[in-house]
Amino acid sequence: MDTRKTSLLKPSEHAQLQARKRRGQLLRYLSVIPVVLALILIVFVFLTNINNSFVWQLVKRGGSGQTFSRAEAPNAEAAFKLELNARGLSQEEMSKTLTDPEERRKFLLRNRADYLLEANGQPNRVVVYTIDRGMADDIQDQYGFIQGLRQKQALLERAKAENLDLFLNPLLDKDFLTRNNSAKPQMAGFRTAIIGTLWVISLVIIISTFVGVATAIYLEDYAQKGRFSNFLEVNLRNLAGVPSIVYGILGLYVFVRAFHMQKSVIAAALTLSLLILPVVVIAAREAIRAVPDSLRQASYGLGATKWQTVSRVVLPNAISGIVTGVILAVARAIGETAPLLLVGGAGFITTIPGGKDFLFDSYSVMPLQIYSYFATPDQAFKEIASAGIMVLLGILILIYLFAFVIRARFARKW
Repeated sequence: MDTRKTSLLKPSEHAQLQARKRRGQLLRYLSVIPVVLALILIVFVFLTNINNSFVWQLVKRGGSGQTFSRAEAPNAEAAFKLELNARGLSQEEMSKTLTDPEERRKFLLRNRADYLLEANGQPNRVVVYTIDRGMADDIQDQYGFIQGLRQKQALLERAKAENLDLFLNPLLDKDFLTRNNSAKPQMAGFRTAIIGTLWVISLVIIISTFVGVATAIYLEDYAQKGRFSNFLEVNLRNLAGVPSIVYGILGLYVFVRAFHMQKSVIAAALTLSLLILPVVVIAAREAIRAVPDSLRQASYGLGATKWQTVSRVVLPNAISGIVTGVILAVARAIGETAPLLLVGGAGFITTIPGGKDFLFDSYSVMPLQIYSYFATPDQAFKEIASAGIMVLLGILILIYLFAFVIRARFARKW
């Protein structure tokens, strides 16, 4: 008896099937390559910016030239007192400098307490950087974290030979997030850019969500199929692929010049809203379309109107896809630079939007601030730009995680 397995396929058909399986496996392996490359790129970006955000500095000290331990100076106020005492000021002079409003303002404009990871081989030190004329700290040389770690012994010897201090300075720290911008790298912070971004993006979310969801509802549930609706649909998909610089030109001529909004928060918000609106509309339409038609018919069967069906049945069941689309579109808007350069975003600004007319105030956002740091010839600002990039990447990761959680939380299986 022949125990060999028989096949219903002819030898040629079996060979074709095996070849198709091999092609499928090859395509599967090829599809993994972009993902692996993207992960490698992300890791490389993070390592590069971490390397530049924690820098070794060879500093020619001004002021007292002393550093203090964390135990001696647990906060900036204590560090200022120790520094003034080391400079030889009397108790009365110290008290006047730190309590008189005008004297304190001048002192804080010229000095800043900084918490170092290491100073001259001693860990956890506190230094008061000085930028006052005649006694300013002068950064002689600067190295990335990894490069400085490899050359640490040589740098210590150089510091000793040239009477310099070797600092391991974490440019990305709490103070970096809470300080305003400055023309001096020792004093520069990211607060103005962060708050400016929050103002602009908050308006973008309000405008794009309202207009985008309303447009999606109209196209899916109210528009009659015809030339007009087809025209809108084709243009929406085309606009989603238009380069962002084109939206910047549009915003410049329409909002800044035609409507006289000048270089303001509202002009930036409207420009970015136009940029992400096609993406929001497409995502909202897909989410609305995914709601089973049986739910609509059941609502109509109970006597509900079209608007009641849309607002109480369709939208609650489409909220997952809509919110995810809006969040991902907003994440794209946060990282845009080109449109805001055209509509007047400031690369260097020391104030934040506020007051009754905040919509028409000058502003800066994180990508513009980073761009201005890189455009500055001073090498120290380029390391500060890396710290800004880490902040921006951190915010984007949080946004994407939030989108993932929202989608998982409200996902429905029909």
